Amino acid sequence: MRIALAGLAVAAAMIVGFWAWLGAPVAMPNAPLAAGEKLWCISYAPFRGDQTPLDPNTRIPAAQIDDDLGQLAQVTGCVRTYSGNLGIEQVPALAARTG
Repeated sequence: MRIALAGLAVAAAMIVGFWAWLGAPVAMPNAPLAAGEKLWCISYAPFRGDQTPLDPNTRIPAAQIDDDLGQLAQVTGCVRTYSGNLGIEQVPALAARTG
């Protein structure tokens, strides 16, 4: 009985160790873009922190989207969205101003 429990404990430790190894953070490589080069397009969802598309009362403020688009304009000239509510409908007009 003790051998079986010891074997079970060893197996459980190995499984936990394996999953911990799989979940370890990995450093992201630098983007393979030349200086001044931009990405063709980026998928954009404006949610931050506790904001969620699962809450129907969520409303993304225009200032937050404008801030995001200003930062994204440095790396791309194109954003795509997959929604048209919760404040995301403001993206086309704000993106046109940002370029």
